Amino acid sequence: MKKIACLLMLILMLMYNTVIFAGSDFEVPETILVKLNDGSIEEIDLDTYLYSVVQSEMGVSYRAKGMSSSAAVPLESLKAQAVASRSYAVYQILNSSANAAYHVTSTTSSQVYKDNINIRDIVKEAVDSTSGQVVLYDGKIACTYFYSTSGGHTEASENVWTAALPYLRGVSDEYEIEVENCSNWTRTFTFDELKVLFPYVGEIEDIEILKRSENDRVIELEITGSKGSKVLKKNSIRTTMGASKIRSQWFDVEIEDDEAIFTGKGYGHGVGMSQNGAIGMGLEGFEYNEIIHWYYTDVEILGEKVGSSQGGRPDTTVDDKDDYIYEEEEVIDIPTPLLDATTSVLTTNWLQAILFGHI
Repeated sequence: MKKIACLLMLILMLMYNTVIFAGSDFEVPETILVKLNDGSIEEIDLDTYLYSVVQSEMGVSYRAKGMSSSAAVPLESLKAQAVASRSYAVYQILNSSANAAYHVTSTTSSQVYKDNINIRDIVKEAVDSTSGQVVLYDGKIACTYFYSTSGGHTEASENVWTAALPYLRGVSDEYEIEVENCSNWTRTFTFDELKVLFPYVGEIEDIEILKRSENDRVIELEITGSKGSKVLKKNSIRTTMGASKIRSQWFDVEIEDDEAIFTGKGYGHGVGMSQNGAIGMGLEGFEYNEIIHWYYTDVEILGEKVGSSQGGRPDTTVDDKDDYIYEEEEVIDIPTPLLDATTSVLTTNWLQAILFGHI
């Protein structure tokens, strides 16, 4: 009888420890160190920081091409931005050196933060309702990049930078709203302008696209002149020629007389979540977690509330999004190695002691 009582107690303890250890595999930091525009560094509560970031980065209104006035950004789109921005911030915190003076800047080099912005209630709701939720891949925090507009398809990370991150794959962006000068754009460079950018090649003679990614973005661009040539690769195309001029790597180029005419799609690096795509998905009735799973491949959302839809990318063949039910194989379990190890130790040692009369 004593053994049975001890065994029941052990089972209860294991159930209790499961809750504790399953919840402590990953701990979301409470504060973040932000370098402000004046050079000062401020420690800010993470969700307070996100109020400003979400409103500054996505805004609370949008105006698609053809609309006579602006309309409100859907709450689910703002919630997706909140989760992406929180995950990006936590990634920066956890990957900063121990003696780092700050984790992020307040500019577009990290995420835009304005300390004097008037936060709207819908933004607070988006952040508060997703508080503590972050994106994980294989049990580790994901660096959830985002940008303005994809132009119809996102890009794989290695085609823009260097590392091939498995959760940053190119995906279709069919719900993205069309925005003037973002979805489609044109920029003309005179040869004189190009000569200033590339003085070492001499008089400009030609510009040629040498290589494209599988998603049609340019990953090698050659500028040829009277003294030689220069090949720009991947994101250096935009950083060299101007990111606000060459708005994305998805473009064509034509030479007419002494001008190079670039015609492109999208605005930004194209890796991860398109903000105008997230707005479009929100307008179509997708929930924030569906938006996250759409743009980030094979990820899970830690802290996602029970009952919300989970799993892989939504099935776009289903007309009524509310009726969509994920199949069992689509649901991704959060790995709990600490729990598994603890359970193994407990069941191996304590249970043996009970069963073999040592307790």
